[in-house]
Amino acid sequence: MDDTLNFSYDYSRALCDKLISERADIRWSSCIHPNNLDRRLLTLMKRSGAVRLIYGLETGSPRLQKYVGKNIDIERFSSTLRIADELGIWNGVEVICGLPHEDDRDVDDTISFLRNHRPWINELYINAFRLVPNSLFVEHPDKFRLTNIRTIGLRGASRSILDVPLRKRLLKYSFDEVGGYGWEEKQKQTSRSYKRIVTAERKQHIPNFENIPYLFYFYDCLHDKDRVKRVYRRYSTVLTRKALFRLPRYVVNELLKVRSFTYAARMVSFFLGRWGNA
Repeated sequence: MDDTLNFSYDYSRALCDKLISERADIRWSSCIHPNNLDRRLLTLMKRSGAVRLIYGLETGSPRLQKYVGKNIDIERFSSTLRIADELGIWNGVEVICGLPHEDDRDVDDTISFLRNHRPWINELYINAFRLVPNSLFVEHPDKFRLTNIRTIGLRGASRSILDVPLRKRLLKYSFDEVGGYGWEEKQKQTSRSYKRIVTAERKQHIPNFENIPYLFYFYDCLHDKDRVKRVYRRYSTVLTRKALFRLPRYVVNELLKVRSFTYAARMVSFFLGRWGNA
């Protein structure tokens, strides 16, 4: 789904009610705003097929929360993570390193939040800040105390194969902070911020997007988040064909514990297919 799912509480509730009443029997994931959630809505999301929710925290710093206009209620978000985990929803959290005017204290706040909530965060998405065309930062640089915004190229695409509207959406910008870092120093600060968070959270699971379909598959098979965590982490860290060959026995044993004989047979077939293509 999309990252505006819970922009309206009533819309989110109505959508989940419809999925339930129509017996859609689907598994879904969505990016979601940490605010505008409560136990009732999270329960409906789970019943309607929610497997994973990715929350855009961006920063654990109250100062930067106010600066970017996110205004996440940190205490409420803390409760949301716990409730979602209790309901069996896979929790992903996004953070952004190198937000404009970020300093070491802001990074400390983010690391502290992640550390304190590690038991309820299943995946961590760590991103480096970049200016996005048509964003509030670009449209209102004075409000965010940015200056000297300049086009410096395209993100991951050849200029010759893109039409003009798409080129505009893929523009890369440099900028200077008013009263802060210039562009060259800002890039270094962003890199330091990124390395600090990755180092602090090195034991947290940083997702490989190629494995996400298997997360859904394991939810379908096991129906229990604790079992999914054990199996998915093992699967996600498989690095050799030998390890891949050993993994099915562990997964099948987990399935047999919940008497899911049909899924156990399917899992054997699934991994044999993976083995053959490895």
